[in-house]
Amino acid sequence: MRSKFRFGIELLIALVVLIVLFPTPSAPAYSAPPIDVNREVAFDQRLGVDVPADLVFNNEQGKTIRLGAYFNHAKPVILTLNYFSCPNLCSLELDQLTGAISDLALNLGDDFDIISVSIDPRETPDIAFEKRWQYIRNYARPGRGAGWHFLTGPEDSIVPLTEAVGFRYTYDGEKEEFAHPIGLVILTPQGKVARYIYGVDYDPRDIRLALVEASENKIGTAIDQILLLCYSYDPSTGKYSPMVLSMVRIGGVVMVVLLAAGLMWLWSKDLKRPT
Repeated sequence: MRSKFRFGIELLIALVVLIVLFPTPSAPAYSAPPIDVNREVAFDQRLGVDVPADLVFNNEQGKTIRLGAYFNHAKPVILTLNYFSCPNLCSLELDQLTGAISDLALNLGDDFDIISVSIDPRETPDIAFEKRWQYIRNYARPGRGAGWHFLTGPEDSIVPLTEAVGFRYTYDGEKEEFAHPIGLVILTPQGKVARYIYGVDYDPRDIRLALVEASENKIGTAIDQILLLCYSYDPSTGKYSPMVLSMVRIGGVVMVVLLAAGLMWLWSKDLKRPT
């Protein structure tokens, strides 16, 4: 009986070692695609870059404010670059963002902030005020709008900001419109670029995980920590994808624990039997 017990323990140890120490193939290092000089509209990822904190803008109230005033408040920040009179994708992007954050358990203004900056130096705080009210009104939680800031400013503030986060755009003089990429830039509380989320079809899960990571796990729940074990950020797509091997390993550990519990129960019954 003791030999069976010893064999079972050794088998369990071997299984745990195989599951935990089995080498995980490392993801290939992401390298940005070569820049095409003819492609003026694009997002070039600048992960880890500090956003210039000394850039000066006007808020929706017309007050002059440094960009750094929105950082170092223990909250991650979502940065959007738009122009508020845009007839096309900008409104769609902000509409989709409003819907996505309305589905989050995290609260705008409490857990994270949003900064929407106009790339058109001709736009005024009055335009920003009207645009902000439009989206705050549609946000599902009244009273939380203090965390969404709409900024306008001169070109010598707009250009350094867009260059810092890799936002390349151009102006079409014939159509009198800006051509620009669409997506969110997730910043750490200190104003460092942490993640990009592309497009306009925003998955609330992607936004939540990006905010949790950018905050260095200072917001969110234990469930978010488990999800971050099972999902990994893909810089090429700007989305979170399941990490199949991690999920298999977690499932394997659970199975070993259940097997160990079952074996211990059986062995305890055998040991209690009279010899």
